[in-house]
Parts: sequence; C-alpha cells; structure tokens
Amino acid sequence: MDCDNEKYKNLWHIFVNIEAIEGYNFNDLIDTSDCDTTVSKYIGAWTNILVKADTINEAIEIIPLGLKEKNFKVIFIERAVNLQSMADENDVDEEELEEADWLLSTSYRFKIVDRLYPYIADEE
Repeated sequence: MDCDNEKYKNLWHIFVNIEAIEGYNFNDLIDTSDCDTTVSKYIGAWTNILVKADTINEAIEIIPLGLKEKNFKVIFIERAVNLQSMADENDVDEEELEEADWLLSTSYRFKIVDRLYPYIADEE
C-alpha cells in the first residue's frame, strides 16, 4: 500500500472486549439483523476500534470514553497497533483504510470498524 507519507500515524487500531454498562442489556445495544441465528443471550463482544490520538497512551484513554457514549464498557484490550505501521506492513485491508480516511476527515476521535464478534456466557 502506498502509505509512505505517514497519513495514518495518528490512528490506532485497537482490538477490545466490550460489554454493556450496568443498567443496559447488551443485546439491545447491537444490531443482530446479520446474524445467522437469533441469540438473545449475548453478554459482550470483541471489536476493532480506530482511535485518533497522538500517542498509544492517549488512544487507550479515549477508548472507555467513546464506548461509554454508546453504553459499553471495556473488559479487556487485546492489542493496540499504530495503523501506519499496519499499512506499511500491508497488514490492513482497503475497507479499514477507507474508514480511517473517513475518521481523519471528521472531528470524531473514535470509530468501531468492521463488525462485532459477540459471545454468550459460559454455561456450566
């Protein structure tokens, strides 16, 4: 990919485990219309988030704030990678770069990209 100009150096690709904040039902917060089967027991999801920030520390601070606006909370951050590094290594697809371009063109600092990967509680 032609990303030598460091266009994406202030964007961070963060893979996060999320759940609904107290008082909200996770299933009410997500669109399940694309799911093969209807599951009303989802308790959380893994998701990819793009964050506009100068440093990784700043990006990690923004994540819970952006999620709270959508009534989600962070359970675990699996990884955080600079999007420019991913682009330089051809480790990002064009669709995500299009979403990154959109984010860069706005005043927003946060965008859930791709899709959610929901999960249900372990049944014992």
